[in-house]
Amino acid sequence: MLIKKRDPFTGKLNTLEISVTQKQIDLWQSGTFIQDAMPTITPSEREFIMTGIWDDSWDSYVLEGKPLPIENKIESFIASILPKKPNTNLNETCSDKIDEILNPKRD
Repeated sequence: MLIKKRDPFTGKLNTLEISVTQKQIDLWQSGTFIQDAMPTITPSEREFIMTGIWDDSWDSYVLEGKPLPIENKIESFIASILPKKPNTNLNETCSDKIDEILNPKRD
C-alpha cells in the first residue's frame, strides 16, 4: 500500500510503499499496538506510518541533532502564536494574519 506522510522535521510530503493492508491500518487506528497490527513490517516502516519520519530525517534531526530547516521553524513559531481551528491547515486558517506578520505595512 502506498502511504503518504508529511515529515514533521522538513515539512516534505513523502510516499512509501509498505506491505500493509487497510485492515491492518484500521486495527492500529482503533487502538491495537502497531507492532501487533503490522507484525511483518520493519520498525522504520512503523515509525513512518505513525509519524511520517523516515530514516534519513531520524538520523539527521534526532541522532545527529541538525537544526530544523528555517521554513519549519517559521511555521512552528507562527502556529504557536496564532489561534488554529481544528482540522485545518495553518495556511488556510491564518493566511491573512501570516501575511500581515511576514509583510507588515510600512507607513
